[in-house]
Amino acid sequence: MKRLIPVVALVLAFCVGIAWAADDVPYSQLMQNPLFANATPEIRLQMLNTKMEADELDVSSDLTVRLFWDVIVQQADPMERLKLFTQLEDQYDEFWASSDQSNYLLMEYLAGTEQAANLDFLGLMKIAYDLEEQGVISGSASRWTMQGFLALHLITDPAFQAMSPADKMVYLRGLNDQKLVLSDNTQGFSLSVFFEQIAGVAPEEREAFINANKDNVDGYTFSHALGGWINLDDVEPLLDPEVAAAATPQDKLAVLNAKIEAEVFDSFDLGEYPTSALIWEILAPIADPWERIQKYRELRDLYPNMPVTTDVEFTLVVDFMGGEPEAADKNVLGIIQRLQFMEDAEEISWHTVAPLHYGMVGMYTVVNPEYRAMSLMDRLAHLVNFDSQGWASSLTSSEYSEQVASEILAATPEAEKEAVLAQVLEIADFFTTSLIEDGYVD
Repeated sequence: MKRLIPVVALVLAFCVGIAWAADDVPYSQLMQNPLFANATPEIRLQMLNTKMEADELDVSSDLTVRLFWDVIVQQADPMERLKLFTQLEDQYDEFWASSDQSNYLLMEYLAGTEQAANLDFLGLMKIAYDLEEQGVISGSASRWTMQGFLALHLITDPAFQAMSPADKMVYLRGLNDQKLVLSDNTQGFSLSVFFEQIAGVAPEEREAFINANKDNVDGYTFSHALGGWINLDDVEPLLDPEVAAAATPQDKLAVLNAKIEAEVFDSFDLGEYPTSALIWEILAPIADPWERIQKYRELRDLYPNMPVTTDVEFTLVVDFMGGEPEAADKNVLGIIQRLQFMEDAEEISWHTVAPLHYGMVGMYTVVNPEYRAMSLMDRLAHLVNFDSQGWASSLTSSEYSEQVASEILAATPEAEKEAVLAQVLEIADFFTTSLIEDGYVD
């Protein structure tokens, strides 16, 4: 209780003594207040949280990264760092806590596990799943990361690649049932595999086929399979007489695309799943994975107004990459590079590559021994190199390089911080620099 009184007094004094009415507060302005400058990192968070509760100022997400790092860096153990982030996120709920920061801390913890040493992608997903179940991390930290992790597992698992579409669907449901990964991550792949099978069934038998497979898929996949193929009475664009009269699935896409362009109806009126179903009717007869990707890209280029169908492309990429040399070697960097090269050649879209890369670059930082052996400053330079070498977009790699740079700065004594910041900014790419400047520079 004796310790609590001066803490409360400091917070109250700070709140009374500072009279800002700005939306965003630069860190240097905060440091001009002696109460703030002389407080511990934890007390600084209390001071700012109190001001934000009163709607008197706002703190950006990137500045929050810095403020949280000032506390987290005091802990050395990766698990304790993860727990501390979640504690700060819960305790100071007025701040815009960064899921990228939580994700980075998760990667640092996973790097020390036996599963990382063994390139056990599925085992690493299980660890992340359990941590979320235990409340150590939040879903926002793991969702897109696990999408990339799952894609790596499916690409590099020869048993999965050898399965029939029906067996793949059952396998994906099993991952959910065994609590190895969330259905949020498997459902896109599962739905595409289901659509592929439905496309080979006579139209009058499709509803019975879907219902017969209800127990082989999760609830999301089942409901959207029905929505894509059967329960279409409320999908206005598909009831249009010209669309209904179109002879083939591709003819339907052509008519739908033209009507969306003419603003007869909106792409949202049609939706992703009916569009995916039509596309799979065209793709299913094509056996070769690369030819499927080429046909899909042709359809997307011909009919650009159609709703985004990222789940279809996710599945096509997994099927194609599963037969490439990088998959057999579990070469994470090689897979990352191939996807970027395919995007650069406009063979696959940014909508697919970006979320997959987010998890895959994270996995690279977990399992690559050369990266793990680097100093933080060398890691920063290496991540920046992803963009300069054309391995992955800096939009993706900067999500990690910002955290490395922030950790460097948080660990630097105040007297040396200006010089180290200059060194960091000299190395950093445009996006990392922008993120760091929001948190560290006026």
